[in-house]
Amino acid sequence: VRACPSSDKGAELSGKDEERLQQRLSALGAEGLEKLARELDEANKENNTPVPPEMVSSFSIPNVASVPFIPIQTASYPPRPAAGAEGNKAELAAVLEREGGGMG
Repeated sequence: VRACPSSDKGAELSGKDEERLQQRLSALGAEGLEKLARELDEANKENNTPVPPEMVSSFSIPNVASVPFIPIQTASYPPRPAAGAEGNKAELAAVLEREGGGMG
């Protein structure tokens, strides 16, 4: 995945976000904002309630050896010179070369 920042797009998105925010504030009005503030306060109180120790201790802790890990690969484009890239790394580098050839 390759992305190039655009100040024009950033300004456009910022303007749209400000417009959306103003529309939302108008639609809610003062009463709607107060209601949402109360709901937020209630949610924060509930979320900040300490978890009972017996609940925490009821979870078993698995052996680290039994935890499955997701295999990952890393590569970069343009490819760095590698001494004897092999197997999947060579395949991944070939995909990046083929798919990323028009970038730059």
